[in-house]
Amino acid sequence: MKTRIAILGAGQLAKYLVLAAKKLGLSPTVIATFSFDPACEVSDEVRLGEWTPDSLLQVFQDHEIVTFENEWISEHLLSKVKAAGLINKLLPSFESMKKVRTKWDQKQFFIGQNYATAKTLAPSEINFSTISALQKSLQTFTQGIVIKESELAYDGKGVFVFESQDTEKIKTKLESLTQQNIPWYLEEKVLFKQELALVFSRSKNGEFAHFPLVEFQSEKGICSMVLVQGENSGVMAELENKAVIIAKDLCEKIEWCGTAALEFFYSEQQGLLINEFAPRVHNSGHFTLTASESSQFENHFRAILNLPLGRCTTASFAVMKNLLGSKDSKVAQAPKSTTHAEVFWYGKREIREGRKMGHVTAHGSIQCRDNLIEEVTQVVRKWQIKSSE
Repeated sequence: MKTRIAILGAGQLAKYLVLAAKKLGLSPTVIATFSFDPACEVSDEVRLGEWTPDSLLQVFQDHEIVTFENEWISEHLLSKVKAAGLINKLLPSFESMKKVRTKWDQKQFFIGQNYATAKTLAPSEINFSTISALQKSLQTFTQGIVIKESELAYDGKGVFVFESQDTEKIKTKLESLTQQNIPWYLEEKVLFKQELALVFSRSKNGEFAHFPLVEFQSEKGICSMVLVQGENSGVMAELENKAVIIAKDLCEKIEWCGTAALEFFYSEQQGLLINEFAPRVHNSGHFTLTASESSQFENHFRAILNLPLGRCTTASFAVMKNLLGSKDSKVAQAPKSTTHAEVFWYGKREIREGRKMGHVTAHGSIQCRDNLIEEVTQVVRKWQIKSSE
């Protein structure tokens, strides 16, 4: 009898989780809000409706394992699951998630474990009653100021960047967030050379596997392109070794089970700094669908089922670009794949600025790097023009 698995959420990450599960002979149930959510088109079983403590309790009662595509599942929604003693069916575990669920939880964990990260101030350390008081609080943050909302912030949302001298603007933003009861904290801006990410998996028995450390580029805080070398060398190899040590240590300390990602800044002055932890499959790992021997999605299921993890061997070069809606976008229509560039279309009905509608990947030899980047870029550029007509 097949293991009964449910996936909380039905977006694009759930879509590729379902497809990976099917390769392993599994048929997970997708817990969706709307019938047109991306994962619904590929799932054999879908449960629709508003999420409530009662509806989630039923999900846990009917399945042996429950996993998720994003971390924003509140304790309130899981309250009846906990009361019924079924919370241990959630993988990654609820206890692991509690330690790293919000950005502030993560930041406190990083600091507590002495991981290198951007200088940080908690709200209790900042006096913004007057301009002069705020200037005194921020006097050591000379590179710039980043205010981050500690919950429900992703893809550039809830992140506000200021120059160090913009004290009045900073004060206004802090007052606004406080009045709205939005939790926040403050970091010093990192003058980074590269943004990097490491996608990895850890099984219940402690087996660990990782894909290459990748460089990603962002537009307005949203990942736009990922560049991958299957075997990093030089500085990138050194950085990958450091990133893997941190990832393994973090997994051990929070008893992680599943696929996750760590995002880093690399600064020539400060070295490798952890930015954020994504407790799930991650946008920067989409290249694994075509360029790697196993995908991040397959390894997520292998990890939570305690199966041997798949090999993470990756092509000598790969590139992934997101298909992001723009302010001029009008039509949500999939572009066509080309000789080397493969299109993954999520099937979302509505296109809007910054929304991830799909992605395009290509992989091959490192000698073809520039040509592969250009081919993928052309697919994305033509789609942007077409979607705006």
